[in-house]
Amino acid sequence: MIERCREVLVQVVDGGLVVHDRRRHRRYRLGPDAAAVWDVCDGVTHVDEVVERCRAAGQTIDATVARRALDEFAGNG
Repeated sequence: MIERCREVLVQVVDGGLVVHDRRRHRRYRLGPDAAAVWDVCDGVTHVDEVVERCRAAGQTIDATVARRALDEFAGNG
């Protein structure tokens, strides 16, 4: 998983995010759905809570979308 730390810089770009992993020298482009999940995830919160947090922030994310984003985050670390 890409850890949230000072080694990671995040920029808002065109409705999504660009995550710069300075330690691994990699850059990831997140669309709006994945960006919403990134904003509320902490690495330990269950996917159902991630969905609820996204919905509370005004995003229409379901568990399938959230799980896909979380799996991609985990696979890139």
